[in-house]
Amino acid sequence: MIEKINRKIRIILLSLLSRMPFWVKKHNCNICGNEICDFVEGGSNSAFFLNRHVIGGGTRDKYLCPVCGALDRTRWCYYVLRKNTRIFTEPCLVLHFAPEKPLVNLIKKNKCCEYYTADINPKVAEYQVDITDIQFENSMFDYILVNHVLEHISDEHKAIQELKRVLKADGKMIVSFPICTDMEETFEDDSVKTPGERLEKFGQEDHVRLYGLDAKERLERYGLSVKQLSPKDILSVDEIERLGLIPDDIMFVCEKQH
Repeated sequence: MIEKINRKIRIILLSLLSRMPFWVKKHNCNICGNEICDFVEGGSNSAFFLNRHVIGGGTRDKYLCPVCGALDRTRWCYYVLRKNTRIFTEPCLVLHFAPEKPLVNLIKKNKCCEYYTADINPKVAEYQVDITDIQFENSMFDYILVNHVLEHISDEHKAIQELKRVLKADGKMIVSFPICTDMEETFEDDSVKTPGERLEKFGQEDHVRLYGLDAKERLERYGLSVKQLSPKDILSVDEIERLGLIPDDIMFVCEKQH
């Protein structure tokens, strides 16, 4: 409780300081466009992360923007989308699972974009969608966003087949999930059922697998052409620091193989 209160105080303080023109600002949030003094530390302090390096897991120094609340992984996703899609500028159909509010607001600014937000929980998206049984037509979408979703889905095979079905032949699917860089292979165990067991084995109570370094090859086995993108391979150390990104964060830009 004390930690949450201290974080709220830090968010308020940094938000106020970032709005003062005379204060030194070393960082930039690419989501809201604000120059800010610093990002806010956050993330999970679960014991699971003490002996493992999970990209996007555990506590991070540059976790959250104090002005708009965008997370580090959301800022990286936005960078990838701007560089690899036409979502923000041209006519297109987009399906967005587990929609991140900062991205939703930016995508909706493109009035030429026909935009569908989707989630199994009807309270957080416009359409209630089971990713393993998608109700939309074949080859419907130019882009599908599936960030931090597949680690929750027991039937990964069925989910990806459905995503491929509704993706246009020349469409792109943007995918990410937590990846443990200490593991060569993705870890799954169907006998792990309870929230407590999942927290212990996968790092979160509603996760059903922990992806390893084989993640790209795993996606490729489903008949996808996969481009793996990380800040450390594209941006300078100074740019990564300025944008508050996770250096080894990973996003996959996937297309159907022809």
